[in-house]
Amino acid sequence: MNIPILVIPMVPQGTLSGPKCVLVYINDLRMTVLLYKYVDDSTLFEICDRNYVSVIQESVDIAATWTEQNDMKINSEKSKEIIISFAQDGNFTSTIPNKKIDGRDIAQVCHAKLLGVTVSQDLTWNKHVDNIVKKAGKRLYMLYQLMRAGITQKDLVSVYVSVVRSVLEYACPVWHINLPQYLFDNIEVIQKGH
Repeated sequence: MNIPILVIPMVPQGTLSGPKCVLVYINDLRMTVLLYKYVDDSTLFEICDRNYVSVIQESVDIAATWTEQNDMKINSEKSKEIIISFAQDGNFTSTIPNKKIDGRDIAQVCHAKLLGVTVSQDLTWNKHVDNIVKKAGKRLYMLYQLMRAGITQKDLVSVYVSVVRSVLEYACPVWHINLPQYLFDNIEVIQKGH
């Protein structure tokens, strides 16, 4: 079973008008594959086996046409395709053609961020844990600087919970289940402030 997933941003991320545009426009977007929408992010999702003919390119074309008709544009630079395959032979995924937006190939990647969680094509959490540990480590350094500046312990705890711990625990019900011990240990090093 193979699961091609396309992450296609539909409106400019981070803009004030982005969420409003989505509320106004996106509810009438219909696909031939599963479509998951969250504010200004959309993900096309298709489950197929060896004998299944993929229709995800058709859905990409529908999305591109729909955005054009609604005075929007898909950011093809941010659009990514990740193929999750449980096939025993690695050659199967190499035969899957690249998807295109406006004639440009959508990058096939080994991992992609989906609503802030890094999903890898082998469904392990190594890359996600690496990302959050690096991000939290940088913020921990800021905490050390605040401590050196004489900020009270109560305020330091507040800052830690809001800017460090929040990164380490974001969406943890999704990825923390059955985390291998070595990844759990990587997170704990940051939690303990070493």
